[in-house]
Amino acid sequence: MIRFPVKKLSFRTWLQIIGIWTFVSVSMGTQMYLNSKQGNPDAVWLNFVLKQLPTWFLCAMLTPVVMFFYEKFPLDTPEWKSNAIKQTATAIIILAFFAHPRLWAMSYIVNRDIRNISSDEYLNLYLSQMAWDWAIYVFIVAIFFADKANRKRKENELRNRELENQLNLAQLDALKWQLNPHFLFNTLNTVNSLIRTEQYPLAIQANARLGDFLRTTLYAEPRQFVSLQKEMEFLDLYLNIEFLRFRDRLKVKKDISRESLDIEVPYFILQPLVENAIKHGIAKQIEASLLSIRTFVESDYLTLNIYNEGELLPENWEISKSKGIGLMNVSTRLAKTYGENHTLEVCNHESLKGVLVTMKIPR
Repeated sequence: MIRFPVKKLSFRTWLQIIGIWTFVSVSMGTQMYLNSKQGNPDAVWLNFVLKQLPTWFLCAMLTPVVMFFYEKFPLDTPEWKSNAIKQTATAIIILAFFAHPRLWAMSYIVNRDIRNISSDEYLNLYLSQMAWDWAIYVFIVAIFFADKANRKRKENELRNRELENQLNLAQLDALKWQLNPHFLFNTLNTVNSLIRTEQYPLAIQANARLGDFLRTTLYAEPRQFVSLQKEMEFLDLYLNIEFLRFRDRLKVKKDISRESLDIEVPYFILQPLVENAIKHGIAKQIEASLLSIRTFVESDYLTLNIYNEGELLPENWEISKSKGIGLMNVSTRLAKTYGENHTLEVCNHESLKGVLVTMKIPR
C-alpha cells in the first residue's frame, strides 16, 4: 500500500504510484488490443499500450494531489462531515481543470479529432469526462482511506501488544522476585534450626552459602531467561544449603542431557520446584530419600522431570488448588511466558512411591 509522505514523496512512493497506473495502462491497452484484433489481425499490442500511457499517467500526477488534500481534510476524525464537504468542493475544482487534458488524452486513444467539434458537443464530452474522473478520484480516496485505516489498526495492535508485553514482563519480574524473600526466609529457618541444635559450623557454612546464592542472584544481569546450564548452577547453590540441613537424608541424582544445557529457560524456575519436592517429600521422611532431576530434548521441546520419594499426593489434587507460593508461582510464570505452549504436571509415581513433576517448554 502507498504511504502518506505528502510533504515530500519518497522515491519508493513515486515508484508505487507510477507502477500502479502503468499496470492500469497495460491492462486497458491489452483489453483494447484483444477487442481490435478480431477485426484487425495486424494490430500491434504495444501500440495500444502506448496510447493508454498519457491518460493514465495524468492520473499518476493527480494521485499526490489527492493524497495532499486527503491529509488536509481527513475522513477518520470527528470532523469527517465538514471535511467530506471540503474534499468534495476541492475535488470539483481540481477535476474542472484535470478533465481537459484527460479529455484530449482519451480522444487520442479512440482516434477522435475533437479540435473542430461544436462547443455544445465539447461541453457534453467534458462533463462526461469529469464524471468519469470523479469516479477515479473517489477510487483513489477510498484506497487511501482503507490503507490508513489498516495501518492505524496495525499500529494499535502493535501498541497493545507492546503494552501487554510490558505488563507481562512487569508481572514476571514481580513473580520472580516474590520467590527470593520466600527462599530467603526458608533458608534463614534452616540456619536457625542449625543454631538451635548447636550445629554452629554447619550454620556458618549455611550462612556463607546463602551469601553466595544471594550474590549470584542479586548481582546477575537482569534477564527473563538464562541457559539451563546457568539455571542448574543456581540450583546447585540452593542444594548446597539443603545438603547442610538434611545431610545423609538427601540423596540427589541428576541426569542432564548435554543437548539441553544451552536451551534457555525462565530464570529461577527450577529452584521452587526442587524446594517444593524437598519440603513435601524429603523433609517428611526419616530415612534417606531420593531427589531426581532429569532433562532431555524431544522434538522441539525441553522436558524437565523432578521426582522425589515420599508421601503421595491426595486424590483429585490439582496445581490450581495448591496453597504453596512456589508451585503456583511457577505455573503462573509459565502461562505468561509460553501461553498454552507448555506443560506442567504434578502427579503420583506409584511404582517408585513418590511424586513426579514434569515441565515441558519449547526449546
